[in-house]
Amino acid sequence: MTLGKLFSAVKESFRDKRRDQFCSDLQAIGVKASLLAKNDDREKEPRQHSLGLIGISNSPIAWANIISYSSGASADSAGTNTEVHFAVLDPSLRGQSQSINLKKLTLRNTRIRTFPLFGQPTEIWWKGNDSGLGTIRQLNEASELNRSLLDLNQEFMLTAHSVYESFWLIHPIGLADKRRKRNGVQSYIDRGTWNAIEAIAHTLLRIRVPDEFRIG
Repeated sequence: MTLGKLFSAVKESFRDKRRDQFCSDLQAIGVKASLLAKNDDREKEPRQHSLGLIGISNSPIAWANIISYSSGASADSAGTNTEVHFAVLDPSLRGQSQSINLKKLTLRNTRIRTFPLFGQPTEIWWKGNDSGLGTIRQLNEASELNRSLLDLNQEFMLTAHSVYESFWLIHPIGLADKRRKRNGVQSYIDRGTWNAIEAIAHTLLRIRVPDEFRIG
């Protein structure tokens, strides 16, 4: 082995492979996913360090951004946490960004229980700041989506962006902290969670923008 090949092998052994693993896990559940070239402008999110993008086809999800940050109770053996942000392209957000502050738009779902902490979940409720777009009301009225989320032990955070492209980000909270045993296989994600992410994406794309926020 030449010195150059040896150096490359050593470098590869220390390379962070969390993005590779997440891409493989998506492929294993039937998602058409592939690693995209590094240093893509779409990696850039405020106060975040990206490990790179995963491109996704045949889906309302356009890409997944794998985010790394340090320390925390759920950090892995390297002392870092992982988040994954799924992007949903929505050209209508570009017009909205001229009349509202998309940076303040942050939504989150929660499960309402018959008794706090230990009761049976009975409904999904969305809350947060939708900058007056009416997104919270329309998400809460999406009964089919919320029924599908009820039995899923997963919370989601939604944000909106209009920089290089206009898109929503769906952040399944804690999903990428570590690989867990799902349906007998170690994985970051299972099919049920992926179906929920796509259902949220389809709902966001159907949301009606109030006339006062339409440009032109």
